[in-house]
Amino acid sequence: MKKINRLSVLLYFIICAQVYAHKDFSDRLSLKKWVNGPEVLHEEYTWKDAVNYIKKFHPEEQNSWFSNIKPNIFCCIIYEARWGRIWSLGYMYNLDMLFYRDVLIPQFEENDYVLIPFWGEANSMKNRINLLLKNAKHPKNFFFMANSQKDADMLNEEVGVQAYGVSHNAFIDKDSFVPFSTKKEFTAVYCGDTRPQKRLHLAELIMPQTLIISHSTPDVLEIVKNAKSILRHPSVEKISESMSKAFCGLILSEQEGGCYASTEYLYCGIPVVSTISIGGRDAYYDEDTAIVVEDDPQKIKEAALKWVQRAPNPYLIREKALLVSEKMLDILAYEILQPIFVKHQDQNAKDPRGFVNKVIGLSRKAGSKGRTLFQPECSNCDTMQKIIQRQLATHFDKRKIMNKKYH
Repeated sequence: MKKINRLSVLLYFIICAQVYAHKDFSDRLSLKKWVNGPEVLHEEYTWKDAVNYIKKFHPEEQNSWFSNIKPNIFCCIIYEARWGRIWSLGYMYNLDMLFYRDVLIPQFEENDYVLIPFWGEANSMKNRINLLLKNAKHPKNFFFMANSQKDADMLNEEVGVQAYGVSHNAFIDKDSFVPFSTKKEFTAVYCGDTRPQKRLHLAELIMPQTLIISHSTPDVLEIVKNAKSILRHPSVEKISESMSKAFCGLILSEQEGGCYASTEYLYCGIPVVSTISIGGRDAYYDEDTAIVVEDDPQKIKEAALKWVQRAPNPYLIREKALLVSEKMLDILAYEILQPIFVKHQDQNAKDPRGFVNKVIGLSRKAGSKGRTLFQPECSNCDTMQKIIQRQLATHFDKRKIMNKKYH
């Protein structure tokens, strides 16, 4: 009987310990804490820990906290030569950041050079960026591309990574978004989805004179039911023509990345009315192309009416935006890629900008807003298995790769 009692007590403590550990794990990896990185929790955890936590405790959050891409990750080879490869990672969403850190980055060898298009709001994610390269064998081979030079400077100074001001907007297809000679029918146009983040309620005073271009579902579009017109699921060509019917374009979010629509407006020759924001879209703005106002519906209306009165030259607005993109692509070509080509005596060292143009041209996809291999968010991305196969096919130390296991 005593043995049975002792066994019962032992089992009791074991169960309690497991329950406590279970609860402790849940507390440590709360949705509001884990995504900020191990340094916030003062402990280590991996991508698998976070995936298991989300699946077990918050399955309803799976779609919003990590995508269905593993192991079909956003990672593509931009260039491959006898001396090595140049890769590009796609944008990193939540759990993807940990996946890159724990699984992908350790795969890159000495002659692998990796471009990381970090095109979100950099300041709020600097803790995670700081941890991203901790498993990199050659961290000097990683280059971050930010939406603005201001964000790039912050990443350089506060995080210590190599960052450059190369916005994803620089890759928008300039031939798809062009001015149309058409009659103005709208005070303003808004192009994008209608999530609360976009703060379209700030446009309430000019909504009756506004065109909405959106891929959002009808129930979400209820927020803009007072719009003068709503255009849903248009082609890229139709977007340009429709934008040209407005005197200005609206961007009202407080925090966002470069925001494709913001520069698409400018490429179409219409100026922007924007709220004060962080994320880098203002890298394209000056007094001739944008009016930035406070979060006040009256001020937004007044700014839109100013553009109606000024009726600026659409081709001047377009040229200014194109010039910003050209400067950014030059940074990519001459400050990031050319030193790599020179180091390895590659033929592209003589004309790195020509190389950039060629890659953009070859990888352009219809309806993708000009996204290229520099932002690999398309279905042709390499899987982890393909990445390892490419590594094994080279003349580098194969034994190191063979000894690695991917689960």
